[in-house]
Amino acid sequence: MGTARPTDNLWDKLVNTWTEFERKNDFSNPNGTPATLPTHGRPAVIAWWFRNRKPVYRSPPADIFGTVDDFASQWWTWWSDINPTWRQRHFETGRVILAPDSDDQGEWKELLRPGQCGMFSVLMTLFWWNQHLSSPSSEWTAALQDVTWVFEELVQHTEVPKQSQSKKRPFPTPEPEGPRTRMRTRASG
Repeated sequence: MGTARPTDNLWDKLVNTWTEFERKNDFSNPNGTPATLPTHGRPAVIAWWFRNRKPVYRSPPADIFGTVDDFASQWWTWWSDINPTWRQRHFETGRVILAPDSDDQGEWKELLRPGQCGMFSVLMTLFWWNQHLSSPSSEWTAALQDVTWVFEELVQHTEVPKQSQSKKRPFPTPEPEGPRTRMRTRASG
């Protein structure tokens, strides 16, 4: 079982594309139901991750992760389920047909979910999946390729939310120079 981050160039491309997606959304981290991806068919590791305050430095226990084959099957079911309905599906398995093998085009509002509860959870599942691989996996590589394509589409075809278009100061305002004084309160005075 691997413990380091994936070293595949495709992984780096995925992380860079995800970063662009988050940047386009001002690195917002919304919470609540509108921020969370659908739970139907979701791998159990995500519920574990949410319950444990989304630690990025810990991996799910083996009993929650299960076998690599079972996890891959759960992951593809969930990934296919959370993708827009206009994406083509395999007629027998119901699994999304991987880009660029399809001519899919449409809106991405189902996946336009920045932050930890949104698309970042997809990255975490791919990371954990890689940690449990003992050798290269065509299933994992196919998942990386499709998720990367989806992020490229999200970056290219989604508009910046209105709250992201506000003018923000690029850097924090510096503290005024001079000695700092502590404000007195009734309790301290």
